[in-house]
Amino acid sequence: MEYWKIAPGEHGFLWVEQRDANCIALGWSKVGDLKKYNSKEQLREEFRKCGYHSKPNQLWKFYKEVLKGDKVVASSGKLIFGIGTIVGDYEYNENLAYKHSKPVRWELTFWEPLNIEELQLSNEVKKKLSLNRTIVKLKEEEWREIEEILTKNDNPLKNLFNWEGCAELHKRSKKSLCFLVN
Repeated sequence: MEYWKIAPGEHGFLWVEQRDANCIALGWSKVGDLKKYNSKEQLREEFRKCGYHSKPNQLWKFYKEVLKGDKVVASSGKLIFGIGTIVGDYEYNENLAYKHSKPVRWELTFWEPLNIEELQLSNEVKKKLSLNRTIVKLKEEEWREIEEILTKNDNPLKNLFNWEGCAELHKRSKKSLCFLVN
């Protein structure tokens, strides 16, 4: 089992889509389905043809190294959105904004993203989570630290999605829970 920080889009702008689709996904979609590439060199050539100025290292790592059973923290910039487990293999999903995806069982999500700077994480872990990279491999002890802090978080609204009707109640009191009645 490996541990990963993966950004659900720059500053997490695709978090809701990926959470609701039970996946984590990366961009660089113009290269198409990664299953058609036999090597990183082939993908690198396609990156050039598509006009990408970066190397395909992060996308290739996502494709080849992030595996079923691995743990993932969805984090971008200074924010953490959720943690989960990869539950399947790579898919090129035409229905997503970022099409390179892996299915995830989200085990812990939050009403609002958590600010890394406000959490009691070590400076090394904060720095690693804040790196301006799409995907970062974490050490097991770093994952344990993240998991421990996030599961202790005193947020009664964790694991609630954006339920219609809860937003106004949430504005009034972050300690209030909301139940929908038809």
